This record gives sequence, C-alpha cells and structure tokens, in this order.
Amino acid sequence: MPKFTDRYLAAVKPEPGRKDRIAFDTECKGLGVRATEAGTKTFLVQWTDPATKAKRREVLGVWGSITTEKAREAAGVRLGEVAKGIDPRAVRLEKREAAIKAKAEAALTLETLVGDWAKLHLAPKRPRYAAEAVRAIKYAFAKHLKRPAMRLTKAEAVAVLDDVLKAGSVAMAGRTLAYARACYAWAEKRGKVAGNPFEGIPIGAGVEARERVLTPEETGPRVERCRRHG
Repeated sequence: MPKFTDRYLAAVKPEPGRKDRIAFDTECKGLGVRATEAGTKTFLVQWTDPATKAKRREVLGVWGSITTEKAREAAGVRLGEVAKGIDPRAVRLEKREAAIKAKAEAALTLETLVGDWAKLHLAPKRPRYAAEAVRAIKYAFAKHLKRPAMRLTKAEAVAVLDDVLKAGSVAMAGRTLAYARACYAWAEKRGKVAGNPFEGIPIGAGVEARERVLTPEETGPRVERCRRHG
C-alpha cells in the first residue's frame, strides 16, 4: 500500500479491464481512495463494525475538492468515533433523516394544515359550515399561522382559547376548540402531525351544544374583539 501523495493520486487508476480500484493510505489506516476508469478519485474511510464485524465505508470527498490532509483529518475523526463505540455512518444517517423531518415539519405551517383540511376534508361539508370552521381557527390562532403546525403545544392552544373565554365568548371558544380539534385529528390520522394539542382541553359548560353557522360579519369581529381583549 502506498502513502497518498498528489503524485500517486494523479497516477493511480484501475487495472486493465476493471471499472475501479481501491487503494489504502499507509499513513492513515482506514483512509482509502477509489479511482474509476473515468478518472475520478474519491476519498473514503473504512472500518470494521465492532458489533457485526462487517466492513463499513463512508465517502469523504473527491480529490481536488478536498486535499489529502483534509481527508486524513476527516478519516481520523470517523475512526476516533468508532474507537468510542460510535457508528459514524449511522449517526450521520440519523442526522440526515432528522434534518429531512425538520424540513417537512417547517413546511407544514398551521395555515397550510388548515388549508389542506379545508380542501380535502371540509369540501363535502356545507359551504357555510366549512367557511366558519376555517375562519374561526385562522382568527383565533392568527399569531400561530406561520409556525409549524407540529409545534403548537397544548399550553399555547389553551392560552388562545382562554383569551376567547376571558372576553366572554364561551360559545365561540367552544366552537373554535371543536374545529381545531377536528382539524388536528384529521391530520394525525394521515400522519401529518404526531399528536393533537386540542385533545382533552375542557371548555366551560356554557358552550352551545347546537350547531349554528355564524356569518362572516359575526365571526370576524367577535374573534377579533376576543384577541384584542386578551
């Protein structure tokens, strides 16, 4: 095995009839380079999984984009993690999956969730009922609309509904709770959110049991007054 130098890396190539060749550095055990017939030289690090004894490899970068010294440093970090019983490849896969999940959560704002609920679930409902449901949630939770729906906590939901109650609109608070709870229950069943922050929240006994659709003139000002008074 050779010591990696720019001269060696420039000359290394697959043997005739083969698509690639892997060589390892004598200075940093575990650091390798894959040379392809197309001329690409890619640094990699190889180690043995302590649990399974299987060989593991992880790409570090392409020679030219990173230097040999940088590749040795990166390989040393990975191998140091292995020595501590950490699987660096598994850790990086977990971080990547977490980043993808966080991006998806950030994209599903409360406003987007309510919009999806309206289009996919409320569409067959009576138009005025659907309109009131969407309007009530958006007015009451106006400050939360641009935030990820997944991150709305029960404490925050209670605080908003309490503001509506404090303004004297028990019926409006009850309806808003019912709409928001239904919206999140729909989303939870479809795997859009992990839980329903409105589940188990009590509203006073004065909530109207009957369903009455408020007009836009009634709903907007009433919820707006509740928010101002809160």
